[in-house]
Amino acid sequence: AIQGFGFGAEWAVGAVFMGEIANPATRGRLVGVAQSAWAAGWGLAVAASTIAIALLPPDLGWRLAFFVSLPPAIAIFLFRKRLAESATFLASPGADSWHRIFSARMRAATAKGSLLAIGTHGGYWALATWWPAMLKLERGLATAQTAIHMAVLVGGSLAGYLLGASLSDRMGRRSSLVLFALGGSATVLVATQLPVSDMALLALGAPLGLFATGLYSVVAPVLNELYPTSLRGSGLGFCYNVGRGVAGTTPVAVGGSIAVFGIAHSIGIYVSAAYMLVLIAAGLLHETSGAAFTPAIDST
Repeated sequence: AIQGFGFGAEWAVGAVFMGEIANPATRGRLVGVAQSAWAAGWGLAVAASTIAIALLPPDLGWRLAFFVSLPPAIAIFLFRKRLAESATFLASPGADSWHRIFSARMRAATAKGSLLAIGTHGGYWALATWWPAMLKLERGLATAQTAIHMAVLVGGSLAGYLLGASLSDRMGRRSSLVLFALGGSATVLVATQLPVSDMALLALGAPLGLFATGLYSVVAPVLNELYPTSLRGSGLGFCYNVGRGVAGTTPVAVGGSIAVFGIAHSIGIYVSAAYMLVLIAAGLLHETSGAAFTPAIDST
C-alpha cells in the first residue's frame, strides 16, 4: 500500500511538471518519452528478478531483487533537488482547493479523465499481472522461455511509449486513444482467443506491449490538458490514481474467471473490456492537443 501510494504521488507530480515545461506543440512527445522510462525499469525488474530467483534461494532472491531500485532512487532524489519550478506554475496565482475538480465547471472533465485512466490501467494490469502465469501454467513454458516472451513484451512496450508520444502530437489525442485501444483489443483477442502457436504468441508479444503502453503516452498529456494550472496536480493525480484503484480489480477478476475460462481467455475478456472504456472516454472527451495552459478557473 505504501509503495502504491508513493508511486501514484510521484507520477502525478512528475507528469504535471513535464507537461508544464513542454511546448504545447510537442507536449505529447516530451511527456511520452519521459513515460517510456517505465519500460526500461520494467525490463530491469524482469531481468533482476529472473537472475535473482535463478541464482539464489527463492525466499532470498525476491528480497534482494528489490535492492536493484535503490541506486536509481538515490539518483532521482539528488537530481530532483536541483529542479526549478516551471514558469507555468510560477505564473499561476496559486492553487485552488482540490475539491474544485468536482465543481460544476470541472466535474465532467474529472469523470471523463477517471474513466480514461480506469480503462488504460485495467487493460495493462490484467495483461502484465497474468501474462507470465499464463505462459508458465497454461502454455507450459520454462522459466527461460517465459523470460524471452516477457523481453519481447517489454521491447514492444518501449516502442509503444515512443510511438504514442509521437502520434498524440501528430494525430491528436482522441484519434491516438482510439487507435491504441482498438489495436490493443484486436491483438489481445487474437493472442488469447485463437489457438496460436508458441512462436506466434511470441511475435504477438511486441504489439501487445506496444498498444498497452502506447495509451499511457497519450493519457498523461490529456490529463494535463483537462485542467487549469491551479487544479492540474489535483485533477491529474485524482484521475490517474482513481484509475489505478478501480483497475486493481481487473487482475482479481481475471483470477476469479480462470476456473471457468482459463487464464488466456480470461485475460482476453477483461483486457478488451477495459479498452472499450478507453474508447468510450475518447468519444466523450474534446480534443486537447496543443492546448495552451490557463492559470485558473472562474469561481463556480
